[in-house]
Amino acid sequence: LPNFIGQYFPSCEDPEQYSFYCASMLLLLKPWHYIATDLKRLSQTWESMLQSFLTQAPPEVHHIISGVQYFHQC
Repeated sequence: LPNFIGQYFPSCEDPEQYSFYCASMLLLLKPWHYIATDLKRLSQTWESMLQSFLTQAPPEVHHIISGVQYFHQC
């Protein structure tokens, strides 16, 4: 289990940080080798890539994301 140091993940409900939220979730949950090319294409936004990833993601990924959001709801 990873131990994250520093500030917690951003909330998906903050419009000013939504792109950062999407990038953070992809960095955490999507397998990648080269960060510049494996997380998204240059023509895609972080938002559209996260939505695309989540349509194919297993239930465990959705459970992790809901856990991240739970922190902000408390």
